[in-house]
Amino acid sequence: MKKFFKSCLLLFLIEFCSVTMISAAEQNNEKKNSGEPIFIDSRLMILAHPLFRAFDPKSKRFKGTSSESFQEDFDSQETFIQEIKDLEDELLKSPEKLKEKLKGVPFKDRISAEREFLLEKKQKESKLEYMKRRIYLSRQVPTKDGLTPHMSIYPQCRDIADAITKITNLLKAKYKTEVVIDVANILPFKEKPKTRQRELINNLVKDAYQKESKASPEEFSQWLKAANSYWAAKQGMNADIIPFGAKDVRLEAIKLMEEEGKGYKLWN
Repeated sequence: MKKFFKSCLLLFLIEFCSVTMISAAEQNNEKKNSGEPIFIDSRLMILAHPLFRAFDPKSKRFKGTSSESFQEDFDSQETFIQEIKDLEDELLKSPEKLKEKLKGVPFKDRISAEREFLLEKKQKESKLEYMKRRIYLSRQVPTKDGLTPHMSIYPQCRDIADAITKITNLLKAKYKTEVVIDVANILPFKEKPKTRQRELINNLVKDAYQKESKASPEEFSQWLKAANSYWAAKQGMNADIIPFGAKDVRLEAIKLMEEEGKGYKLWN
């Protein structure tokens, strides 16, 4: 069941990201670059994003985000609300805390100490915003207090799509190309295809192009099906396309996504 829900999420995100990448390509279609086409696999990039690992197939929400539900542990909602109040009080006292922190700090080190304090304050403000939004969303489903709506995961899906778009644009700029092919819908292959080389090399090919062909529609249909997968089959693949003509940057895209994910914050 967990694999099923993760598969559903993966399909949704692939579709979501495909639309985003098409839109980005359309915005840049006036640029003329001479680089060869490249191809990526958006599924692998999604798997490399920290949000995918935070997805809970049971609740269909992202843990550590505003979409996380309280339904499984409703009592924790009150504790969570109290934590919000405590964090608000802490942030209100920030000016006094900064003054206290800077006492006894040498003048040459004050800028560094103040920068560190402000960074921590910004992180706490971001956490407070996430906590308040989670409480707000947990009250938006009638008769099911604690449950966040299905659309509460949209911001997280949007974050993943934005990360893929950013990395795609980086790769486009690096390889000076306007053509980026997403092979998510055609790779990997389920099984090694069975080639019908006999049908491809016999007289059926010649007969098919003669005015009075002896090939029946059924025979010609079989030939077309075999011809369609001929080149891929020669490489031990199972695809409806010829897997040549573009540079494989899948591994590079995954590494870029891993680096991008390091800066993504998931709250406990």
